[in-house]
Amino acid sequence: MKSDIFIDKSLYTNLNELKKDVENYFKSQRYLNGLDRLHTLFHGYLIQRSNSLNIPFLNPKGHREPLNVIYNKIVKYLINTKKIKSEVTINALNNSKVIIESFNDSRNKFSKSHPSEQWLSEHEARYINSIVITTITLLDSVLKPTI
Repeated sequence: MKSDIFIDKSLYTNLNELKKDVENYFKSQRYLNGLDRLHTLFHGYLIQRSNSLNIPFLNPKGHREPLNVIYNKIVKYLINTKKIKSEVTINALNNSKVIIESFNDSRNKFSKSHPSEQWLSEHEARYINSIVITTITLLDSVLKPTI
């Protein structure tokens, strides 16, 4: 991932360290651990972007919203502020909502942080990783001026 991730430790853990963890787990064929860290990375990244855009990321009880909820808010912001120019990119971001929600649910139900049987294959893990990293890269390129 080539994104220049902004770090604010008061909001979340060090995202650059998480990025290295994800890369190292995938390099060492420990892709389920990698997906677990990828989830934490993506959640932290979205929280930081939300904070920089003044988009609420806490629920009424003061807890962080799930990553798919925050992602949906950011996509809505991008569309409403016309930061995304093409209809095809808008459609891709909107269609990714289902993937992001499924990733969040799967990670919370089946990942290494919640031990159970193997919940997906290596090539599926690599596919999910590429979708999330590509999404972060797009968001970074569109939102960079806001940081």
